[in-house]
Amino acid sequence: MPTPVRLRKDELAIVFASSRSASKLEQLKTLGVSRIAALDVTDDHAVEKALSDIDGLDIVVNFAGIAKSDTVASCAKPMLEQVMSVNLFGVYHVTKASLPKMIQRGGGSIVNIASIISSLKGAPGRFSYATSKGGLIAMTKSIATDLAQIAALAVHLASVEAGFMTGQTFVMDGGWTA
Repeated sequence: MPTPVRLRKDELAIVFASSRSASKLEQLKTLGVSRIAALDVTDDHAVEKALSDIDGLDIVVNFAGIAKSDTVASCAKPMLEQVMSVNLFGVYHVTKASLPKMIQRGGGSIVNIASIISSLKGAPGRFSYATSKGGLIAMTKSIATDLAQIAALAVHLASVEAGFMTGQTFVMDGGWTA
């Protein structure tokens, strides 16, 4: 039976974690992760299959990524394609496969982990990585513009957990200023 993981004091989650190598995730079982699996996010069919037997899906965290030491001059096309395939298209595959399950449940949250080395800041020798993570930020903003709901923020701001958040301004525009 899956072990629930506490998100907040009154909420539990069943957590599924994946990596290209499931052995890297074994230690997560001690934290209550219910299921681990080897998954290549560059393979859209494998992603769809991995998510096919998950009944409910509320939160997706896209955290896959690889980095190569390269510059635009030294980066061969296959290297750029490999980095883009994991860091950008992998997020696309997981997000696209997750959306129907979230919509069926009435909504959900997608968290994409990018990097400061992206459209925010360059770094020497990180051409392909920065290119992919900059693309991920743009994709995240596009998805937010298409799918964002403001009700969840309003509910959170009214909750006990947001009690320390005072004097803040939140732009609630469905992602238009993203």
